[in-house]
Amino acid sequence: MPALKDRPALNLVFQIDTSGSMDQPNKLPLLIQSFRLMLSELHDEDEVSIVTYAGSAGQVLKPTKVSNKAAIMTALDQAPS
Repeated sequence: MPALKDRPALNLVFQIDTSGSMDQPNKLPLLIQSFRLMLSELHDEDEVSIVTYAGSAGQVLKPTKVSNKAAIMTALDQAPS
């Protein structure tokens, strides 16, 4: 395994369940909070995409570099919860 600093850029796609069963404080809100924490561990050149399914379906965030944290945070705020 390469050293963490030497790893290639990641292209991560997160699929989020927005069905009614996720509408509890220990589910979707906790997932979004965890997602925010994980962002600080990624490199600026890594890319993140977010799609939703079930309660709502579609692309919430097109592939976006982690260096654009503002766009990622905005997409998380707009994700149905």
